Amino acid sequence: MARGNNPLGVGLTSSEPVVAVEVPAPPPATKYFLHVHASSNNTILHLTNAEGNSLPGGRITAGMLGFKKVQRGQFEAGFQCALRIIRRIVEEVEQTKAPPPKYRNSLLDPQPGVSHLEPKMEIEVVFTGFGMGRDALFQALMTSEGN
Repeated sequence: MARGNNPLGVGLTSSEPVVAVEVPAPPPATKYFLHVHASSNNTILHLTNAEGNSLPGGRITAGMLGFKKVQRGQFEAGFQCALRIIRRIVEEVEQTKAPPPKYRNSLLDPQPGVSHLEPKMEIEVVFTGFGMGRDALFQALMTSEGN
């Protein structure tokens, strides 16, 4: 069998074309905004996309979680709101994941076993107000649920 013009010499004849494989680039990071309004009376968290549109289920208040009157401005109410919005962010990441590739090629995959085509999510946190919910959100992001 003639090796032809194939630089790798894999056994192709000169009449067989060499096909170049194009590796797709990773998708750009999707940007989201988490607006935090922490007042002395309530904690409101609002998750929006880059265009400013609210995501379904992306608005959480302490009152929605069952906290009444003065309790809405407390640390625990803000912490529970933060945990709920973190759960919503995880759901959004799961929805935007690309399906797994049909086959793995160790020559094309830079890290075998790790898909480099999964979308990245970038979240910018915008704080308004100085209530206890502000610190509660920060503390929730530092826990294992926030990672």
